[in-house]
Amino acid sequence: MTFDDANLRAVVAEILATPDRSRSLVFVSCSTVDPEVVKEVAKSAQEGGVKFVSAPVFGRPDAAANKMLVWAVAGPADAKAVADPYFKAMGRLVIDCGEAPEKANIMKLTGNFLIASTIEILAESQTFADKNGVSPAAVMQLVSALFPSPVTVGYGTRIAQGQFTIDAQHPGFSIDGGIKDVGLMRKVAQRSGVALPVADVVAGHLDRAKAIDGSDNLDWAALAKAVREESGL
Repeated sequence: MTFDDANLRAVVAEILATPDRSRSLVFVSCSTVDPEVVKEVAKSAQEGGVKFVSAPVFGRPDAAANKMLVWAVAGPADAKAVADPYFKAMGRLVIDCGEAPEKANIMKLTGNFLIASTIEILAESQTFADKNGVSPAAVMQLVSALFPSPVTVGYGTRIAQGQFTIDAQHPGFSIDGGIKDVGLMRKVAQRSGVALPVADVVAGHLDRAKAIDGSDNLDWAALAKAVREESGL
């Protein structure tokens, strides 16, 4: 898994530059990157005799250990069949997005948009309640009853407790990764003529939260800091 477009390009180029590849290779990319970059590197890989599968994943290492990952997978059918046992060994669901590798990255950005939007809603709802005398902990009782899921309960609890630092006891997704991924969503939306106003709001709150705290070790749920600041909390 690489962090961004440049790193994925570099890794694929290094593999293709290897002088002695005596057997056919299947390259599986789990990176959240620009779908157009995936399309580009998949074409280069194919021309170099390497089969490229894009398989970005939803879930942290602890989810992988418990076989709870969700995969978005796209690429040549025979290459996906080779990788499938690995996906199933770590995941509870494999979503097949077809044979064009970049479609898996569209699915990944779609999923991350849903998660980011949920974090924004959790932050705004808790702020609304808190400003009017209802505790975030009480709001989380409601959330847990009406919308029980790892995303809503996990991020909602993190926001309610104000626990945004990533450490061994509190794993998470970095705010820098969130800024990158929301930027990708907005870029693809602009390119395809889709309005994503919620993503625009999330992007602003992520940038502001990063500026407020200044830490490189924040979970992206820290956008709640910006939401609360806007409301005078």
